[in-house]
Amino acid sequence: MERATYFIVGIRSAAQVIRKEIERGREMPFLMSIFDKKGKRSLAQNSLLHRWISEAAASKRCSPEEEKGYVKLLFGVPILRADPEFNEFYLLTKIGDLIYEDAIKAMRFIRVTSTMSTKELSELLDAYERECLENGINLSRNIANDE
Repeated sequence: MERATYFIVGIRSAAQVIRKEIERGREMPFLMSIFDKKGKRSLAQNSLLHRWISEAAASKRCSPEEEKGYVKLLFGVPILRADPEFNEFYLLTKIGDLIYEDAIKAMRFIRVTSTMSTKELSELLDAYERECLENGINLSRNIANDE
C-alpha cells in the first residue's frame, strides 16, 4: 500500500486518520512516523536548496534528481539521525547496506529535507555549500526574491 501523509490537529483527527487507513485496507500492524510542524524550513531555504541542487547538478553533469539524492543521503540523513525515531527508521530500512548508487536512488522515497526544521536545513545548506566551494562549484547566493 502506498505511503500517506496527514496533517493532524487533534485527537479526533488522529483517530480519523487511523480509522481511514484501516478502512482503506492497511494491514495491521503498520508503522506511523510523527514529526512536529514547529520550526519548519522556510520557503526561502527550500528554494535556495533546490536552486543549488540544479546548479551543482549542471556542473557535475548529473540529473537534479541524482544530486538531490546525494544531498539527502550525504548531508540530510546524518543530521536527522540525531533524532532517535528517524535513526531507528533509517536502521530498519537498511539503506546503509545498499551500494552507493542504490542508496542515492532510495532517497527518492524517503522524506529528509521536507521534515527538517529551519536550523537543520541551515546546517545542511552550510555543509553543502562548503563542499561545493571546495570542489570549485560556485553557487548563487541571491535569495531576496524567494521570501
